[in-house]
Amino acid sequence: MSNAGTNELLELARRGCIKCSVLNYWMIYLPECSSVVSEAEDVVERGGLEGSLILTDEVLGSPKGVLEYALILKPSELRGLVLIKLMMASSIARSIEELSGLEARVRWPGDLVHADRLLGRVSIELPRNYVSPHTIIVHSVINVNNEPSSLGSNEVSIKDLVGPVSRSKLLELILRYFDELYADLVRRRLRSVVSRVRKYLETIGRYVVVATQSEGVVEGVVVDIDYDGSLLIDLGNGRLVSIYDEDIIQFKTHT
Repeated sequence: MSNAGTNELLELARRGCIKCSVLNYWMIYLPECSSVVSEAEDVVERGGLEGSLILTDEVLGSPKGVLEYALILKPSELRGLVLIKLMMASSIARSIEELSGLEARVRWPGDLVHADRLLGRVSIELPRNYVSPHTIIVHSVINVNNEPSSLGSNEVSIKDLVGPVSRSKLLELILRYFDELYADLVRRRLRSVVSRVRKYLETIGRYVVVATQSEGVVEGVVVDIDYDGSLLIDLGNGRLVSIYDEDIIQFKTHT
């Protein structure tokens, strides 16, 4: 754990590139910005490489101490994007545990939680003026060193629970663990990806009530995730249904 100052992300970005087995993370650092997603969209429009990573010390209007970044990816197909979201979220959970000792879990489809309190969130965005095939932006926000006064009633930060940690060390761990999963995805080792994601998915075994556009309201126990990241729900009559992120209107979990 560390009391690292505000320049730690800049020091990481000065390395220029973090090379991993499949992805090269090209670091684009901003001291502050209004939206890392908008900045990532600008990079896409300029022909940015896969692995381009936009990170900032502060997003205007957001609490200080948050770790927020946007990663540009170019997967071979755009089906099953929720699986990529889960891959990033589980990489974050694993990294939080390793760096801080704090147990973090993933709530499908992209929330990070500790004891039912929100630690962060991962989302997938398609760039504006979408012209580049198979380009997505993975947007992550993690409550790292936020002060308790900046948090909502159902939120928590790592600092609030175990003390301050280094955002740069956390980010580097996340990127390396995500690369391991992305390498398996590229090589179509979906069984390995799902197995490693499942370890951190706290939604499995929970009773859920889901309002969907296609099936109406679905209620049952979550038994697993499929290879595309969809949620498999047992309705209690021997019937399994798959729920897709983009089909959801409202999603509630119960213990």
